[in-house]
Amino acid sequence: REQQQILDQTTDSMFGSEAIPLVVRYLVPLVVLCNIGLFLSGHLNVGGTVKVDGELFGESIVIDRFFEFSIARSTVDLWNAGGRVMAVLILLFSGVWPYTKQLVTLFLWFASPQTVSVSTRGSLLEWLDFLTKWSSVDIFVLIISLVAFRLTIESPTLEFLPPNFYSLEAFVLPLWGLYANLIAQILTQLTSHLIIHYHRKVVSVALEAAGQLREGNEENGMDQAPEAAENGGEEAIESNESDNENGEENGVEKERESQRLRGDDSKDILMNHEFARPHRGEYSSLTIRELVNPVITVTGIVICVCIIVGCALPSFSIDILGLLGVAIEFGQEFRQAVIKQGVFSIVNLLVNQGQSLGEATHLIGMIFISVVLIFTVVVAPLVQTTALWWNWMMPMTARARGKLEVVVEILQSWQYVEVYLIAVLVSAWQLGQVSEFLINRYCDGLEDTFSTLLYYGILREDDAQCFRVRAHVEAGTYILILSAFALAFLETFVMRALFQYQRDKAAEEDVGHQDDCGLDETTTQMIETMDVDETVEKITPAPVMFSDLFRWLLTSEKDLVPVQLH
Repeated sequence: REQQQILDQTTDSMFGSEAIPLVVRYLVPLVVLCNIGLFLSGHLNVGGTVKVDGELFGESIVIDRFFEFSIARSTVDLWNAGGRVMAVLILLFSGVWPYTKQLVTLFLWFASPQTVSVSTRGSLLEWLDFLTKWSSVDIFVLIISLVAFRLTIESPTLEFLPPNFYSLEAFVLPLWGLYANLIAQILTQLTSHLIIHYHRKVVSVALEAAGQLREGNEENGMDQAPEAAENGGEEAIESNESDNENGEENGVEKERESQRLRGDDSKDILMNHEFARPHRGEYSSLTIRELVNPVITVTGIVICVCIIVGCALPSFSIDILGLLGVAIEFGQEFRQAVIKQGVFSIVNLLVNQGQSLGEATHLIGMIFISVVLIFTVVVAPLVQTTALWWNWMMPMTARARGKLEVVVEILQSWQYVEVYLIAVLVSAWQLGQVSEFLINRYCDGLEDTFSTLLYYGILREDDAQCFRVRAHVEAGTYILILSAFALAFLETFVMRALFQYQRDKAAEEDVGHQDDCGLDETTTQMIETMDVDETVEKITPAPVMFSDLFRWLLTSEKDLVPVQLH
């Protein structure tokens, strides 16, 4: 609480903080406003259009904009078509959340610590960064639609029909709306990382200025509270001046603080750490059980294998029904019109489609979408898993471990396995109603014909319509769900352990400092005059620790058990 009071009293808003370069202070709000503009452009402009290329009796048939997709229009169309769940999800994730995130970020950039405390600002920024990925649900749904509505109809090879008598190909062509959303999503995440970095820099500079980091004073052997703390920390300055009368004690304190906050050359292994039990008030510590470390390694391997296999196997299948489905089956020797797609096959299809269009802009756009898909669903979770395993198993200095912690935090915000899974599940649930709305509204006059063909058994019930797709979840989705849960467990386990490791180390340094330096006169007087009830109310309870959440994976330190002498 003392640190929070110092931060709130001695710092300004991020826009007014001198710890942040002037260019960055003005650039960040401009980028946020630019992101809002990009999201608006993406939502209001056409995100994709169904293009039809066909040939009949040797004559070419081209329909450039048979049907158009946009977030604003598609949400209304989905609602009218009966796909209300998908409409609500897209509205919340892609219509409400992106703008809410941008406006909250803009508010936090300009808000003073008196309006929003520094600790609250940091927590909000981290949550915003963590939840940013969910505004891309509509992007992944549209990517799945690129595959779901790709149709290829070829004339059958029959003696009474000339070769290539007819053909038809329909596919979804991504347009500016999709790319604007994707660019805005990437810029939003990059901006979020930048803002968190400078928030932490503001905190670090403020604590250093307030005397929390006692460095660079070896020449005079005393700490000096900086001018930045004069407005809110006059009593702390007087206390520091009193403490600094003893140069030897101050030297020990300075060395301990420097080692704790800056990190020394000593290396620790996280899995070997003895975890304290702050909620029990016990002196004994807890260590990891013997079988846990092999399980962590196996878990990491399983995650990597599941991600690769889950992306290689089909995540969903599209069963094409109606007259168009019958036409497709007729042209492929009556094999069922079913298309199975996974992450890797989607990327291959997008690149091939970009090449077939014959325009560099479309090819670059398709490659851009493919790179984002591969990086967020494959590369980021694989690297994150490796970084978590490395943080747990490998000896590292405090500085290196802190840097790796930031890397894991960034990778967590860029891994979109959960977003892809939500998009697949929602698409499998709602695509059927959406596909009916696309074409069947043009076939209202054929209802009697369909009824007659159905009555005489010429058409199946599912095919007594113009067009419908029926999506199914395939094995790849279930494997990716397993990998997502395993990765979430591994990330929680390692990062919770790291948080308590850092807390335990800080507590050890504080206790060691008190043992070496004792209590100063000011602290002694404060203890003698304090009100017990008032002090108890001010005590901040320790948060739920790693040793509480994963007690079942920890064991008591046997070396601390008293030995019976006979």
